[in-house]
Amino acid sequence: KKLGEVPVYMPREHRPERAFWRGLGSLLPSVAQEGAGREAPESLPPAVLRWLGHARGRGWLPGHYTLRTRAIGMTYGGKQAVTEDIVDDGVALPVVLLAESDREMGITAVDAVRDAEESARLLGHLAGNLALAAGGDAGGPRERAEEAAYANLDPLFRRWLAGLGPETDPTQARARWQRIVRDRIGELGGDLVAQAGPAAWRGRTVGDWHISTPEADRNFRRQLRRLLPLAYAEENHEEKVEVPA
Repeated sequence: KKLGEVPVYMPREHRPERAFWRGLGSLLPSVAQEGAGREAPESLPPAVLRWLGHARGRGWLPGHYTLRTRAIGMTYGGKQAVTEDIVDDGVALPVVLLAESDREMGITAVDAVRDAEESARLLGHLAGNLALAAGGDAGGPRERAEEAAYANLDPLFRRWLAGLGPETDPTQARARWQRIVRDRIGELGGDLVAQAGPAAWRGRTVGDWHISTPEADRNFRRQLRRLLPLAYAEENHEEKVEVPA
C-alpha cells in the first residue's frame, strides 16, 4: 500500500516442517502462472528458474540436464527478535519441468505432489479413526501418522522426480508414482490396523455413526483407491473383463 503499486510481491516464507518439494508448484514457471489469464498471478517462480526454462525451450540446455535448487532461510519468534529455526533444504529438478514446451511434465510433477499430500492425509484420517474407535483422541495419532507418511514418501518422491526426462511419458510416470504411493501408504495403513487393540476392533459409536477397526480400514482402502485411480487401472480393467459362458 505504501508503494502505491499493484501487484506487489513479497518474499515467500519457508515452513521448516514442510519439505521443499511440497512447494514444487510455486517453483515451476510453466505451472506457477498457468491460468492467470489477464489477472496477475498470485506468486512468481524464481527468476533464475524462469531463465533456465527459457534456455531449455531454446535448446540451449540438454533435456537430461538436472539442477539442484536449494532453499535457505530462518524462522523467527519473540517479536521477530530471535531465531527459532533454520531452513536448509533442496531438491534436484530435471530441466524438462521448467520449459513452457514441457508444461505437461511440470503439471504431472505438481499433481504427484498432490497425490502424496492427499495420501498422507488419508493415512492420518485412518490413524485418527482407529484412535476414536479405541476410545481415545484422534489429534495426536493423526499428526504422527501424517508425519510418518511424509517421512516414507520423501526419498521416494525425490527419486521419482529425478528420474523424469525428455523421453518420459507423463501419464505413465504419474501411474508409476501412484503405484509407489499406493504400496507404501497401504503398507503403513496395514501396520496401523495390525497395531489396533481389542477395543478398537469392538469399536464405539461417535455421534451418529459407529467406528471400528474394520470400518476404518475399509473406508481407508476405498478412499485410497479413489485417490489413486492410475495405480489400480490394470486391476480395474481385469475386473471388467467378461468371461464367456
